[in-house]
Amino acid sequence: MITSTLKAFLTFLGSFFFSACLTVLIHEVGHALAFLILDYPDIDILVTPFYGITSSSQSLDLSNAAFVLVAGPFFDLFCATIIILSIWRKRSTKLLPILMYGGTAYLIEGVVMFNTFFTSSVLTDWDGIIYLGFPPFLVAVLSGIVLLIGIFIFYLIWPLVNISSEDTYIKKLIIGLAYIPYFIISFIYSIILNLLLLPELILLSFLNLIILVSITILMVLLYKPLFPLIDRISHTEVRDSSWSNVWLSTGSAGAIFLLLTLLFN
Repeated sequence: MITSTLKAFLTFLGSFFFSACLTVLIHEVGHALAFLILDYPDIDILVTPFYGITSSSQSLDLSNAAFVLVAGPFFDLFCATIIILSIWRKRSTKLLPILMYGGTAYLIEGVVMFNTFFTSSVLTDWDGIIYLGFPPFLVAVLSGIVLLIGIFIFYLIWPLVNISSEDTYIKKLIIGLAYIPYFIISFIYSIILNLLLLPELILLSFLNLIILVSITILMVLLYKPLFPLIDRISHTEVRDSSWSNVWLSTGSAGAIFLLLTLLFN
């Protein structure tokens, strides 16, 4: 039981780490594509495993700002949707890192949208979009929709990491919260690179983690009563994680961590 839970925890952690890094990368590629479409010169992409920023040597015109800002999150969600729809039928644990990207993209983008209402500075794309005049109410509604889709996708994935509706709350929490080390590493990494010196950035990082933890706890509490509906929509057998799954997911996480750390900085 303990060994099985440990393997599931490590598989989930590695897969989430990979998918979160991929989310950051594809989000920034979306911004870069928007700059290219608008014919901005000298586009520079800075991507870490946890944060990213894309800019041009030419100042961004206000008339183009909204398109560039929304291009990042919407391109990320578009790619996540295409991937999850394309490969979900295979439901292989070997594909778990890329499968989890679908849910991770939606959850992270949704959490960032939601946290826009708790920061006073323009730190995220959605802060900028609201600053440009987009109604905050619509951002809140969009955040709720995106979060619900992310939660649903994660519910579909849970059986692939050995989470059953009949498992104890403790087991589901242990595996479901396996992403916490990703955020701990994020804080350490950011402090080393002096990226979290601004109080607002520290607040945003903690808010992201707090909201995700709250969502996971709620998901665990609701999983059993919602399981019949989820299972009817897409039945997936519960898979016991193997050590090969652990090495595959953690190896994928290590590879993309090195890629983003060395190649895009």
